[in-house]
Amino acid sequence: MFCPKCGEQIEKGSSFCQNCGTAIEKRIAVEMPKKGFIKRIEQTFYFRIATFAWIVLFIAVSILTIYVVNLAERMNAIEKFFQIQAPKEDSRLFPPLGKAKQDVAKAQIELLGQALDRFRLDTGRYPSTQEGLNALMENPGINNWNGPYAKRKQIIGPWGNPYVYISPGLNGDYDLMSYGADGKKGGEGLNADIKSWDMK
Repeated sequence: MFCPKCGEQIEKGSSFCQNCGTAIEKRIAVEMPKKGFIKRIEQTFYFRIATFAWIVLFIAVSILTIYVVNLAERMNAIEKFFQIQAPKEDSRLFPPLGKAKQDVAKAQIELLGQALDRFRLDTGRYPSTQEGLNALMENPGINNWNGPYAKRKQIIGPWGNPYVYISPGLNGDYDLMSYGADGKKGGEGLNADIKSWDMK
């Protein structure tokens, strides 16, 4: 039994507290141990809940880690499989990128030639060297100009350099050319010049 006033334990059979002298009724004396017992039960219950929650969290994290590791291994295996199974590119079906850009440059030069011809039909002449290819998109102040005859992206070659335009040209009414991959006059292979008069 415990004293309801000071909480000290009371000797069995005693009717008062030896510590503070408080008279003890039997019905009161038995309440303290009951409350302490219930409190200990509550503390044990919450502790078990917290422990169970930590165990569940640990198991969930472990399962997730295992899943992620297995998924990464499977992805690596799939990637290696497709690398092995992928057929080698046939150069006849997939020409080198540089060669494809040369073909694009040739096609654009032909289209610009057609635009220059329409310009001449409307205005009676080709743009001068000073007016350049911009005259196909913006009227430089010429009568009967009925453009635009080309889009701005068409006067830029596949290597990002503008086409070179000279009029009158040394090889015709105008010379239109691309200086190739290096953007410099002359060169061989991918750096070779692509000229309008060589395609006529």
